[in-house]
Amino acid sequence: MRIYVRHMRKAITAGDLDRAGRIGIAAYRVANTHERRPPDRSRPEALTRPHPASHRHRERR
Repeated sequence: MRIYVRHMRKAITAGDLDRAGRIGIAAYRVANTHERRPPDRSRPEALTRPHPASHRHRERR
């Protein structure tokens, strides 16, 4: 997320508020996509499966 903040600051400093707004919207979407959510306790299989974004649990080929 730091890269988005850096580019937003550069755009604001340059006076390009439209570009800064577009960068902010993109950063918001990325943050929501990668947000970690607690497992759904009503589904037992959700408690045993690794989180899909976890790199430690990827299968080796």
